[in-house]
Amino acid sequence: MVFSLETRTLLTTGRVLPIASGANPIGQAVIQFDQPVTGFDLGDLSLTRDGGPNLLTGRETLITDDEITWTLDGLESLTERPGNYILTISPRGVGATLHSAGHADLDMRLNRGVWTLGAILEDHDHDDHHDHDHHDHDHERILPSDQVVFFAGPIARTPRPSDVAFDFIGVEAGATYWRLPQTDNPNLPFLGISTEGMTAEAVGSYVETDPRVKPVSITLVSDDGETGFTATSGWLTQIGQGFNGSLLAIEAGDGSQTVEWVFNVTPGLQRIALTWVADFTAAPNARFQIFDGSIPLGVEFVDQTRSPASINDRGAMWHELTGPFNVTSGVLRVVLSNDAQAGSIVLADAVRVESVPEASAFPWVSFQVVQVNGPGEFSIWTSSDDGPILWVSTLDGLDETDRFLLLSGTHRHVNWGFSQPGLYEVIVTASARDPLTGQTIVSAPFTYLFGVESESGFGVFDLTGAPITQAVPARFTITDPTPAPAPIVAIDPIPSGRNAPQQATIRFDRPVRGLSLADLSLTRDGGPNLLTGSENLTSTDGGRTWTLSGLAPLTTIPGAYALSVVQTGLGRRVLDQVHLDFEVEQEDGELELKIHDDTNDVVFKPDAALIFVGPMALTTRPADAAFDFIGVQPGATYWRLPQNANPNLVFPGFSTEDLPTGAVGSYVETDSRVISTAQPWVTFQVVGVDGPGQFSIWASGDEGPLVWVSTANGLNEDDKVIVPSGTHVHYNLGFTAPGVYRVIFQASFLDAEGRRVVSEPTAFVFGVETTTGFPVVDIQTSVPLAAGATTEFTIISTPPPPPPSTTVLERVVALFGNRRADIFNGVQNPQGVSTLPWTATRGLELTFDRPLVNPEAATVSLVDPLGRSVTLNTISFDAAFQTMTMTTPIWRLDGLYTLTITHSALVGGSAVFQTNLLRGDVNGDGVVNQRDRQVLQRAIRRPPLAMNPLMRTRADLNGQGGVNRRDLATLNALLANRNRPRPVAARWDLSPTSRFVPAFQRRG
Repeated sequence: MVFSLETRTLLTTGRVLPIASGANPIGQAVIQFDQPVTGFDLGDLSLTRDGGPNLLTGRETLITDDEITWTLDGLESLTERPGNYILTISPRGVGATLHSAGHADLDMRLNRGVWTLGAILEDHDHDDHHDHDHHDHDHERILPSDQVVFFAGPIARTPRPSDVAFDFIGVEAGATYWRLPQTDNPNLPFLGISTEGMTAEAVGSYVETDPRVKPVSITLVSDDGETGFTATSGWLTQIGQGFNGSLLAIEAGDGSQTVEWVFNVTPGLQRIALTWVADFTAAPNARFQIFDGSIPLGVEFVDQTRSPASINDRGAMWHELTGPFNVTSGVLRVVLSNDAQAGSIVLADAVRVESVPEASAFPWVSFQVVQVNGPGEFSIWTSSDDGPILWVSTLDGLDETDRFLLLSGTHRHVNWGFSQPGLYEVIVTASARDPLTGQTIVSAPFTYLFGVESESGFGVFDLTGAPITQAVPARFTITDPTPAPAPIVAIDPIPSGRNAPQQATIRFDRPVRGLSLADLSLTRDGGPNLLTGSENLTSTDGGRTWTLSGLAPLTTIPGAYALSVVQTGLGRRVLDQVHLDFEVEQEDGELELKIHDDTNDVVFKPDAALIFVGPMALTTRPADAAFDFIGVQPGATYWRLPQNANPNLVFPGFSTEDLPTGAVGSYVETDSRVISTAQPWVTFQVVGVDGPGQFSIWASGDEGPLVWVSTANGLNEDDKVIVPSGTHVHYNLGFTAPGVYRVIFQASFLDAEGRRVVSEPTAFVFGVETTTGFPVVDIQTSVPLAAGATTEFTIISTPPPPPPSTTVLERVVALFGNRRADIFNGVQNPQGVSTLPWTATRGLELTFDRPLVNPEAATVSLVDPLGRSVTLNTISFDAAFQTMTMTTPIWRLDGLYTLTITHSALVGGSAVFQTNLLRGDVNGDGVVNQRDRQVLQRAIRRPPLAMNPLMRTRADLNGQGGVNRRDLATLNALLANRNRPRPVAARWDLSPTSRFVPAFQRRG
């Protein structure tokens, strides 16, 4: 709508107030006029980025208090990307828009009890450098319902099928009518009905009784002689009568002769019906027993002298037994015996079993057609393998059944039929349940416009509003914002040892959402990830600290382990009861296939999700030979994800909507399954299927199935789905056996220069009534981590315990510098070393004759000559637990140091040895020579406080507490060999008293 002026004498000047450039998106803008204006709306504004199309979607708000100053709000999502923006007044107005091709939806929205119905037209001519993980709705145009004409041109002409099921169209069989089809034709409007503008929680759920949306029942039939049917030897086959031309008969007797029909069914309620050929000689009381596995459910006596008359199905009449019967085991048995009236004949023909599915409550929304003004009949229907599902037809008048039902938060495509050319006004109302009161909320009538080979009368033109002498735009630039620092992660150390850790702690420098088991890896000796998906990962502080528990079963085997945050971002998620698309994207020139969960607007890598095909997908194959491609016999069961939405199942589609505009070149496709005009075709080629049964893809149509893919006759180049760029379609997917299927697709197209662009072969995983083998973990990734983290630990094996109290100490070695010196070596004739330079010693190494059991139980103490305990820095064992190494502190005192090792496995319980320091080794190099004299002379000349404490200890040779010339005299005497220590035999006590003392004595 354009705005008009309250004062006509002056021309209006309007301007957008300046907007500051920066890194942050703008929230709103202010538009000012020099006089009041009325009728100013979003259609009079334009927001562009880098000279592109108008970004305004119609969801923004434009408000004023005085009709001079207007505030435009809701711009944040439109200005997130860097670029040069222009917001300007463009008073061109909005008239009725002609929509003749492309995707569009009739949109229904409920907000605070008020309905709004409009039309959404998708515009794909926009900047394509966007985040492909989310649908880009920024370039949809939302228009009032009566401001769009949906045009059905000559290409919409089609002949009516001969099946009487299509009488609702309103023309004779074979006559021409106009159809906007349920599947995409790039030359026609691809028109759906949408409630995506509101969430499922916006409306209340209830159990809908309309048979068109009730859960589908499964019907099974077992005839005499077929699989699942058995009979004892007394029954005779009668050819030429009965279901499928045969039945069994026997004279009444004592009940020892039986026939049995066995059905594998989905647990739940089952309706059972029988058929036979009535005869006056037949049994009036044929005895049928019903079993749930081996548990009897009931007995019913059937009069076979009368014809069955309850159900008409598959060319026969059936008699329904009193039921339904609740079968919990999944095995239903029907047993007929010859225990009947004497002289009668008992007949065994066929049994029919029909499941009674439970009805569930869903948030249904009704699109009710209340009036149609036009030159012919109007109809809405969906195509299915079982024929058309009729929703609306004016042929027999309109009533409350002329409505289309869909769930809140979804959209669906249907067929739109018109019997004559001309202009149609379709007047509708929307309704849904209030989630709080349960009352039905009904909209006011809204009008949608259709032009069937005609545009006249709707004014498809641009309106010109009052002139503006000057429209001043606002120009601003959004720059790349400085990214916030990404979270830093660390894993607390895990101690090594023999005991498997129970849990691990992962810490971030800020709260992190969405960490999952798929973001972690636990390996042993560099092998594969050991995490199974059954571990627990929890946070109690909002995501800053996470605890991974359940590790003990994974770390029992000895080895080198590494626990890492690998930040894969995707685990395998089971997708069920969602609308999803197999989506092709192009990023950095590379073509990729992904899974887009449209219900939750989440994109998955194909190997990150399993698409679940549940029990509700089980259905029976039609009898028509056109369905042989499915790979099962007529009437047999198979699993189908249907092209028409079923809220209990996955709703699968193929999407090319996220391909950049202009990336795909147009050409004439020779495949007879698509139209022979130049289009930007994209191919989804099936190059492999790995699974327990046959796989197929097809479209249900009024003329029968259109088969795209079938493995029943092997795969070749024809097994592909062809879709125009910029759209999406829904087809049926079929599976003939339960289990896990890997379906490998490869996408391709011709680019604008005629070169073929091809993706890597990509596997999509389907689980038909199974998710076995795939950890079910939920992923909602947050900000990428700045870096991963790893903690390493070792699990070591426990050596076999030696005989009790037999471990002995074999050797003690002193470590100093790069040298080693034995203190004690061997239990036979041990030798002490009196010249050991203890002032230079930095460590001791103790070797036992065998691995020490439970080495952590050993206690070690060091006592200096004054009887004081000295702290040992570190104590460690080698991998075999046979050698103990300890780091010693500075040896400050001359005299006897005593090192004691106590352990229950040592002979006698402990081992003790003693030794002296080496007197005269002033510089600590392990020998007494002239260099010690030079060092001592320099020390004497230094001030006492400037001397290193260790040097003072070594240089104070006479023990008087100072360093002076008397110490030099003592050293000279040592060097003159007047008082040098000499080695003597060491005495070791290795008796059960557990004390041995290598004594290093001085000799004068």
